[in-house]
Amino acid sequence: MKLIGSLLVTVSLIIGVLAATTAYLVPIDRIDPDQDRVVLHAPAGSEVDEDDPTAMPEPVLRPGTMEEPLTLTEAHLDELRDAGATRVHAKEFSFRHWQEWWLFLLACIGLTVGSLMVRTAMKRELTQLAPSPSEQSTVPPRELLENAKKDAVDLQNELSKMTDPRAKQQRILSRVERMQEQSFDPFVQSRPKLINDYGMAGYAQIMDRFAAAERQFNRAWSAAADHVLEEADVSIAQGITILDEAMERLAQQGK
Repeated sequence: MKLIGSLLVTVSLIIGVLAATTAYLVPIDRIDPDQDRVVLHAPAGSEVDEDDPTAMPEPVLRPGTMEEPLTLTEAHLDELRDAGATRVHAKEFSFRHWQEWWLFLLACIGLTVGSLMVRTAMKRELTQLAPSPSEQSTVPPRELLENAKKDAVDLQNELSKMTDPRAKQQRILSRVERMQEQSFDPFVQSRPKLINDYGMAGYAQIMDRFAAAERQFNRAWSAAADHVLEEADVSIAQGITILDEAMERLAQQGK
């Protein structure tokens, strides 16, 4: 379904763009000078000088000026027909003159259906990859983020009072591992609930910030393991900031 939906979106987009390009290209046969006021926007038609075949074709009609625009009359249309022209580039849009409107409407329907198919397929895939109910956390996602932030802030405060590099290293390693086990992993396992509560779009926005925060704490763990404690401190501070953003996204999606 996902592949079919993607193809439908692509084909519909192409058709929609092509149809949109004809919105101002008015078929001559659709113009009724007695009822329509069609102002020419670009040169229309072309004719070749029979006495000089090497000369460049000249347009049959040229657009007027802003002060004196050229409004097509029956005589103008006859000139264009005699020159073999079938369309003119009008200055103003008219739905009645748009011959390909039905293609544009069809493309919009195709885009809507295709995007729904893709979203449904993606939601199904994520749900199938979700852990079993027994493995899912019973703690609400927001509480998991709040617990993670509390642990991170506590860690940051503890580190500011510690002077032994070895002790700081061990505290960072153990605390980040605990955050991963007690907060980050359960949050990832709550994916079905997040998708169900906020939809695919909301889930993607929340996970964007959560994943960025998790990367910062993983970076802090790696820096500590490499004895680069200054970098670990910076990563922890950045992780706390991004956790706030993740919780803000969660709150916004819940409104």
